[in-house]
Amino acid sequence: MRAVVRQATADPAAALASARAHAAAFLFEGDAPLASASLLPKAIELYGPRKSEPVRAFWESDGIIAPTLSDALPAPEAKQRIQVTCAWGGIGSLWALRLARLEEARPVRACASCGRALTGRKKFCDATDDAACCAARRAEDKRRSRTPPTRKPRRG
Repeated sequence: MRAVVRQATADPAAALASARAHAAAFLFEGDAPLASASLLPKAIELYGPRKSEPVRAFWESDGIIAPTLSDALPAPEAKQRIQVTCAWGGIGSLWALRLARLEEARPVRACASCGRALTGRKKFCDATDDAACCAARRAEDKRRSRTPPTRKPRRG
């Protein structure tokens, strides 16, 4: 996966093809009812524990007309089967997320020193990402700062 991240910075199309090839063993296409594939995950995300927002009729965007979620779930539209991508285990989930990010053409940030995938706007690993890479880069920065700059010979 690290190689795909490195490749994505230089050649996103080739990285996408490579990621699809690597992910093929972990992902497959399937189908599931709209209620379990879309409605319930949305409900948990929007109104899960520790959230006190009033419930909005988010199921209407899927063509289900019902006053409450409990009325929307048994509706015939909610039982309609839709295409989903299924993943085998945690590795499959990571490949599915990587593929989604590559397909959306969102930039992949990687450490300029070690190639590790980074979050946020960082260019290099920090101590929370990879302590060894961070320490090596800081040591190199110190060495560079202590070395006197080279001077060009004067013409005269």
